[in-house]
Amino acid sequence: MREQNNRNIVRNGPHALEVLNVLSRDIPSVESRQTILEKAAQIIERSVNPRAEHSERASDGLLYGLIQSGKTSIITVAAALAADNGFQCIVVLTSDIDLLYDQTLERMRIALRGLSVLGKNDWRDANRFERYLRTPPFVIVCSKNANKLDSLLEAFRRARAGNLSAMIIDDEADQASLNTYTSRGAGQISKINNAITNFRNFFGINTYLQVTATPQALFLQRPDHRYRPSFTVLSSPGPGYIGGDQFFGSSANILRFVDLQEVESLRADHQPSPSGHIPSGLQKALFIFLVGATSKIIQNPAGENGYAFLCHVSVNKRDHDYIVKLLDRFKEHIINIFRNQNIPQYLKLMEGLREAYDDLCVTQDNIRQFQEIIEKMKFYINGMNIKLINASSNEEIRLEPVSVVSHYKLNKSNWLQESSIGFSSAKSVSN
Repeated sequence: MREQNNRNIVRNGPHALEVLNVLSRDIPSVESRQTILEKAAQIIERSVNPRAEHSERASDGLLYGLIQSGKTSIITVAAALAADNGFQCIVVLTSDIDLLYDQTLERMRIALRGLSVLGKNDWRDANRFERYLRTPPFVIVCSKNANKLDSLLEAFRRARAGNLSAMIIDDEADQASLNTYTSRGAGQISKINNAITNFRNFFGINTYLQVTATPQALFLQRPDHRYRPSFTVLSSPGPGYIGGDQFFGSSANILRFVDLQEVESLRADHQPSPSGHIPSGLQKALFIFLVGATSKIIQNPAGENGYAFLCHVSVNKRDHDYIVKLLDRFKEHIINIFRNQNIPQYLKLMEGLREAYDDLCVTQDNIRQFQEIIEKMKFYINGMNIKLINASSNEEIRLEPVSVVSHYKLNKSNWLQESSIGFSSAKSVSN
């Protein structure tokens, strides 16, 4: 326990210990789990006293950290600590994209096994919802959708639950949560921002925690603005973290640049139908991926990891469909060449794959022999899956073991600018 603001913070409560036990599967380092606990405890220390008769001070915080630096784990442990330290209701606001929402809900249910974790349809039955409210603490995961937020708040109002102490965790708080109508003037307020504000006003005792890797919009609010955080907790990446320094630092040697004109050549309106021919930069990236992934599978044929290639060049869904068809043709073209090794295209394919192999050898020491990789690639190429993943698709990234799995993720993301072309290959990482 640690005393802060005249109260004791319980760090070894049953919910926190259970979450840390669950996290140990993916985070075996005791030191890393202890760091996560410390960061989560800092959030609780700066939060309101949930057992107070009224909210004695503003408590609007920010959990900030690099992409994939452990913020999700800290959120989960913070929710557990909140329950151990007297918060009765933990509301997690997350993406309105179904796949991402389901992922967040599943994570919470797996980690918070000693708490009721309600999904976005669990408050439709008023009587059933009230029963949950009578046995706190509990967790609710709601998508940042104005209708869903309004319906949840209405369920709380019908249950007259404003006296509950609440921890409101807003994941990716710089997306949709702020008032996107500010520039319109005349006091106009966007629907999601208004709904979140209503939540904060409804609970007399609450802490609102914003979470993001890109907090610029939050800090640029006026000093007295309700959505400008009053305290900040910084997450620390654990051992083996790969981030901006590794890609863009002075000693970085893993980026390969391509001609930006390739973006235009991949627009759907530039060709009536896709052919098997793709730009040289994308082809080189695909060859490097195929060589690298095949080498890793040879080294660990029974491993649990799959491998993914992500391609993002446009926010236009028509372009997404076009590139998937283009890559389907490319896969078919490579298979036919492998099956007809006497044709001139086979020598050209081998030259491209050998160039990719030599490039990988610059940054990787333990690559298998080239000919061994080629023989296995001929076998695995048929099982290479090409998937379209964006806000409109129902596909999901699932990396199957012992196979070369190639996904082409073409949805808008905050780590690639629309004006750039992005080809990357990556090992599967745990969420």
